[in-house]
Amino acid sequence: MGFRIQLAMIALAAGHIPAVLGQNWELGGGAGYGVARSNTVSFRGATGEAGLRRGYLATAYGAHHTYRHLSGELRYIYRQGSPEVSAGGRQAQIAGETHTVNYDFLFHARDREFGIRPYVAFGGGVKVFRGTGTESAFQPLSEFILLTRTRETLPLLSVGGGVSVRLAPGAVFRIDFRDHVTPFPSKVLQPAPGAQLRGWLHDFVPLVSIGWRF
Repeated sequence: MGFRIQLAMIALAAGHIPAVLGQNWELGGGAGYGVARSNTVSFRGATGEAGLRRGYLATAYGAHHTYRHLSGELRYIYRQGSPEVSAGGRQAQIAGETHTVNYDFLFHARDREFGIRPYVAFGGGVKVFRGTGTESAFQPLSEFILLTRTRETLPLLSVGGGVSVRLAPGAVFRIDFRDHVTPFPSKVLQPAPGAQLRGWLHDFVPLVSIGWRF
């Protein structure tokens, strides 16, 4: 009798193992919109603004829910982002894009059993800036910034947060916001001789995603 009870308990526990382990991984994708803060560039007392144009983005991610309140997440983001410079009512730009790969730690305010889980996120990675358009022989505002058809890879700091909402068994809806901080891409947006450029580049990235836990 005791042996049968032990077998029943083992079978019951084994039946719960897939359900527990089945919530450890999450894959998903989504879309968003990037808004970068422009940096100030100056030349002989005149000032302008340089940075990336606003643009749509697409993202894919994979997460591992390691602990009750801690997850790790690897994410890729493709973003439209034409390098541009403006000053005195004039503007110049070149077609461009960015590619971001980063790993974030997600600290959840609530346990995995809850349907709505807010969290904060912190991590790092790399961001690739690409000027993809045609360089101009005469570029407006070239006394401030030279827009180049080149590629530049820079380290990235990622900070932000979000909330996940369980829609159905396994399905998750997520809203995220990140501030992606990098050194200014001074090869793609090359300061002209004598021009002074200040600050880091902040790219504010709101995201909406659908994921599946398994």
